[in-house]
Amino acid sequence: MNYRNGIMLFSSCMEVKLILLSKNGADYKSFPRNNPIAALQSPNSHSLEKYMFGQKPFFTVESNTHLQEIAQHIQSQKIIAVDLEANSLFAYKERISLIQISTYDNDYVIDPLGIDNMEPLLCVLRNPNIRKVMHGSDFDIVSFKRDYNTGIVNLFDTLIAARFLRYSGLGLAALIAKHFGYTIDKKYQKHNWAKRPLLQEHLDYARGDTHWLLALYDIMTLQLKTISLFGAALEESAILTHKEWNGKGAHPHPYMRLKGFRSLPQEEKKRVRAIWEYREVIAERRDVPSFRIFSNHSILPLATTESGSSIFTKILGNSPLGRDKALLLEKLEAASVDERSFSLPIKEHRPQSGPYTDKVLSALRTWRNHKVEHENIDPVIVFSNDQLKAIARAIPLTENELRDIEGIRRWQCALYTDVVLNIVDEALPKKAKKRTVT
Repeated sequence: MNYRNGIMLFSSCMEVKLILLSKNGADYKSFPRNNPIAALQSPNSHSLEKYMFGQKPFFTVESNTHLQEIAQHIQSQKIIAVDLEANSLFAYKERISLIQISTYDNDYVIDPLGIDNMEPLLCVLRNPNIRKVMHGSDFDIVSFKRDYNTGIVNLFDTLIAARFLRYSGLGLAALIAKHFGYTIDKKYQKHNWAKRPLLQEHLDYARGDTHWLLALYDIMTLQLKTISLFGAALEESAILTHKEWNGKGAHPHPYMRLKGFRSLPQEEKKRVRAIWEYREVIAERRDVPSFRIFSNHSILPLATTESGSSIFTKILGNSPLGRDKALLLEKLEAASVDERSFSLPIKEHRPQSGPYTDKVLSALRTWRNHKVEHENIDPVIVFSNDQLKAIARAIPLTENELRDIEGIRRWQCALYTDVVLNIVDEALPKKAKKRTVT
């Protein structure tokens, strides 16, 4: 029997039962006591916090001193839950606007906008001895790299775990409802998290994203170990931590990555560049996301349409340009004399296919698709399409050859080596099997 934070976990080989021991008001604490981030922390609040969070203490953190204090406690933990909120729908350059941390003892909401030195927390994120439990963490991982040049080390992603466990609902709200019976309101999913002060309902929403994660970790760990896939979930989570920021600022000439750009004539390429650069200037001046001026999908049609025509105006649609529309027309007129060269990014090298690639790939896909449909599972917990293509190009004849294919996981080799090698063998003619294998 395992007791942690108002949750008693009874486990057996057959079932997991959760009993909530308390739904009383929480011990609500903040740093500092007159904390402006928690504008509505009144004892009469009827917020979700009163019913959902039990007696688990909650802290809001807004200063360097208090971050150092709570970091000492977090550093002593073996496992923590992590999440963040950003202002990506409201600013030209998005940034992390709130960070949530939960331990088995406390919940924390950290305001990075009021803290100059985040290093005490970043040390925790980099610490390989502390496991970080997160849900759908790919955006969070690249955001920490973008804003703080810090990666996440020792990750367990509950979304990945849910896929391996074949859950029908993969979202965090679905997992919480499944295991704890609470329905989470996601109405603040698109909130401007850089806006201050944050109200009680904002704090409740943010807190809820990590509050349940450690209990979910305990349940999922038990379930994954029962089916010998805990190591697989950790391996996939570790691979996810290598993801890099691919948004604004990641590429010197992002307009060159627009679909169809390479095939345009030189003059229209110049117009694409002018439109893109114009949009960025206006978006930065107004401090709004670029797509709020007009979308990427509008850029090539604008570039290939006569400026100022009715079709041009129709493509712009309801874009909030106002007086800045005249500036766009000026930029397009000047584009023809812009002599800057285009250094197109080099296309990624695609491995060459062999004479039996298609046949092997077809056999592998047939097997994978039948397994996915018959067992009602996510294809990525068997093999992705890219992985099947890599296998078909490599045509492995031994376990070592399969393991050496780039992108193939250890857990996939453990589960599927025999069946994959058998499929490859049956798809090949005898003359293709005569190469020496060791």
